[in-house]
Parts: sequence; C-alpha cells; structure tokens
Amino acid sequence: MVTATYFWPGSEAAIGGIRPSYWKPYDDDASNQSRVDKVLEWLGFPDERRPHLLTLYFSDVDSAGHEFGPATPRVARAVLDVDHQLGRLLDGIERLGMRDQVYLILVSDHGMSETGPARYVSIDTLIDVSRVKVADSGPFANLHVSGGPSEARAVRDDLNRKLEHGRAYLRADVPANLHYSGSHRIGDVVIIMEEHYQIGMGDRAPKSPGGAHGWTPDLTSMRGIFLAMGPGMKKGARIPLVKNIDINPLMIEILGLKASRMPRIIDGKPGLLRALRAKTTRQTPRSDRRHGT
Repeated sequence: MVTATYFWPGSEAAIGGIRPSYWKPYDDDASNQSRVDKVLEWLGFPDERRPHLLTLYFSDVDSAGHEFGPATPRVARAVLDVDHQLGRLLDGIERLGMRDQVYLILVSDHGMSETGPARYVSIDTLIDVSRVKVADSGPFANLHVSGGPSEARAVRDDLNRKLEHGRAYLRADVPANLHYSGSHRIGDVVIIMEEHYQIGMGDRAPKSPGGAHGWTPDLTSMRGIFLAMGPGMKKGARIPLVKNIDINPLMIEILGLKASRMPRIIDGKPGLLRALRAKTTRQTPRSDRRHGT
C-alpha cells in the first residue's frame, strides 16, 4: 500500500524495516503551509502513485502550550494558524475533486494544564537521592532504587511522609487503571502528582509558568480532541468519548484491510467506524473508500 507522512512522531524510524513510500526527516522549521502543500501534491499524484494513507503533523499548539501555558493568547494564535492550514487542506481536497473519497481524522495526543515554578517539588529536598536514579520527571517520576525491594519500600515511605500534592507507589501498586506496572523499565518507585504539580530534581525546575501533560487521563484537561469526516459520516454527529488507542484499528478498517491482518499486540479495539456510521443515514460503497488522510 502506498503511504506518505509529512512528519509524525516516529515517522523517521523504520518499523520492521519498512518506511512510508514518501517521508521526510523531521524539521520543526518547515512551515505549516509547505506541509499542507506537499500533502496536496501527494494527493494529486496518479492513481498508481497516490498514497492511500497520509499523516500530517503540526507542532504549534503543543509548543505554545508548553512554553506559555494552555489558556494564553499565544496558544489561541497557534490554534488559529493551524485552523487556517486545515482550511487550506480541505479546500485543496475539494479542488482535487476527491471530497467524497477522503476520510480526514483530526486528533491531538493529549491535553495541557498550567504549571510553573511554584508548583514544582524537588525530590532531592525530600529524600537522599544517592540511593536512587531518577529516570523520568514531571507530572510523574520513575525512581530506580539500588538495594532491592526493602530499600524501594523505604524510599516510598520516606517520600509519602513528606510529599504534598502527590503520592509514591511501588511499581506493583500503581493504580491498575493507569496500566503502568507491567515493564521492568518502569521505576521501582513511581511518584504520581496532582494536577498542576510536577516533581523532579531541583536543577530541572521550570524557570517560568507554562504548561505540561502527563497527569492521570481521567482529568478533563488531559483529554485530546477527535474530529472525523468522510464518506458516510453525518455532519455534526456526536459520539461518546473516543480512546486514542482505538484510532489505529479505525484507520485499519477505513483502509479495508482484512481483520486477519489486524495487529494483535495493540491495545485498541475495532468498532469505532461502525459507531461513526451508526449516526448516518447511509452506508458508503467500498469503492468510495480509496484514500485516507
């Protein structure tokens, strides 16, 4: 299947030795306009060269949210710019005469919440860090503890005696709904902070207010967006909350791949396309489902 990606997290990697038919090394300086123009160029290729799956990535909103915080004028301007480029993409698809053939799925991979120096906790002010290695920090932290299970329990207990706005867990005791205890790469001790609060080494504290993500996914502020349009989908229809892990099976179904080819190691489940079509008045002939983006 012919595919193309104008940037995507991981798009430069050869997955199983395979890369998309068309791809570019990631360049954050590439303008949004040039990205949209290239996608429209690919969509205009002759049938035998035209991608059936395209991915397109804009970093503006995420970057502005991290640097300035989510509820700021800079984020609003970034949203307007991305919205303008999406309008150019839709107009281009109309001009190519394939509006009834293309599915377009618009997502963000996470939400964003305000944070800053006043809400940062330094681990090295709570415990003796000579016995731990801090592998991750932010809304949560992974601590790899030397000395075995008893030492890990001691570190957890020391943290919980002093820590405010968060709680430390042994890896096996991390709340089950987070699905975050099944790998040896996860720390012996995991610290999970309340919304807005971050934790890490003192020398990594933020210097100014900004935004972050990575708090528990049940928070409204951590939700992303899911918008979809395409053949058989009714304009303005609303469906229940979508899990981002179900978007991969959705695209597999749209592309008409056989169920037997569905990856068995992914967490998502099929059925989202059926839910989207249940809100419509007609089914889409298979011949219409030639291209996705």
